[in-house]
Amino acid sequence: MSVEMPEDWPVVAIGSLTRVKRGASPRPIKDPRWFSDEGHGWVRISDVTASDRVLLQTTQYLSDAGKAASVEIVPGDLIMSICGTIGRPLFSGIHACIHDGFVAFKEIDKSRLDPTYLYFTLQAQTRHFEAQSQPGTQRNLNSALVGKTEIPLPPLAEQRRIAEVLRSVDEAIAAAQQAADHSRALQASLITAQCYGHGHEMVSLGDVLTDIRYGTSAKCDASEADGYPVLRIPNVVNGRVELDDLKYASVSDADLRRFSLEPDDIVVVRTNGNPAYIGRSALIAKGMMTCMFASYLIRMRFDERRAWSPYIYATLNSQPVREKLLKAATTSAGNYNINTASLKGITIPLPSLEVQHQIGEVIQAATEAATACENEVNSSQQVKVALMSDLLSGRVRVPS
Repeated sequence: MSVEMPEDWPVVAIGSLTRVKRGASPRPIKDPRWFSDEGHGWVRISDVTASDRVLLQTTQYLSDAGKAASVEIVPGDLIMSICGTIGRPLFSGIHACIHDGFVAFKEIDKSRLDPTYLYFTLQAQTRHFEAQSQPGTQRNLNSALVGKTEIPLPPLAEQRRIAEVLRSVDEAIAAAQQAADHSRALQASLITAQCYGHGHEMVSLGDVLTDIRYGTSAKCDASEADGYPVLRIPNVVNGRVELDDLKYASVSDADLRRFSLEPDDIVVVRTNGNPAYIGRSALIAKGMMTCMFASYLIRMRFDERRAWSPYIYATLNSQPVREKLLKAATTSAGNYNINTASLKGITIPLPSLEVQHQIGEVIQAATEAATACENEVNSSQQVKVALMSDLLSGRVRVPS
């Protein structure tokens, strides 16, 4: 490690503190005799990404024969993914088995190393592990590389204090995430109830559209000084338009007019149906009233005498419309492709403009609450990253 550590913090290889044991997969992997509907848990990457620090369940199970050909873990064992999703550590809360996309940290020398401190140290090493991974069909590490990785080793009591601080931050993040999930679920149910629960007239989107078109395939090879901004999928985040990482394209004035975005436009991501309301503040804040949009986005404008864009945006976020969109989309290799004909044919409830405004204001309040919760999650995650950097380098010491 390049950071200068405190004098009482030696930097040591992980393998000198614990036995790094790689998992094993029974072969041939598709042989049904290895698997069972219940029994010994078979840990998969999806189980890890769906868990919060402690693995409590798996979605697949091994037979007795499969268990014998794999590597068993017990409650309290620390494991880490080393294939595909690199460097994701997790404690096991159950008896299970790991395949060769994981390593387990066995026989940890607890007189020198606190397991929870190791957990957070592994989290801090994610980029290092990704850089060390070997290319292939999926990037992967091996147990030797993990074992050779050096980590700082504060005195054991300080390790525990560092781990406790970071664990408390994790708890705050988990609480904020739970509130955000609850807010989004409430928002979704409110949208469906408000839009569909009052017997409003049903119309197709095509009946109230004034313009609908795909974006441009222009190359984003211009600078900010001499190009026009291009809205891309990464700029469409949770229904909002983020303009922090714009790309720019050189286009003619005619193309700019054809593919401009204006306040109250709605864009839809063709590959998943996610909508975003352009609104007014985002564009004005950037000092721009036009913006190109990429070919995998569809732009829609509506007859303002009949349809209020924030209300239409709310209906596009409702569960009934989401299901209709995905059902109407064409699929190729598991990918959705929503086209303008699909969008035009989608039916939505359309009350009077006055009622649309009333519904839109209620939903907007719920949306703002959900967004505030998500912002708190992001803020807490940034705090954790900064704390990890300070605490695990010794720049900031946790007093006893």
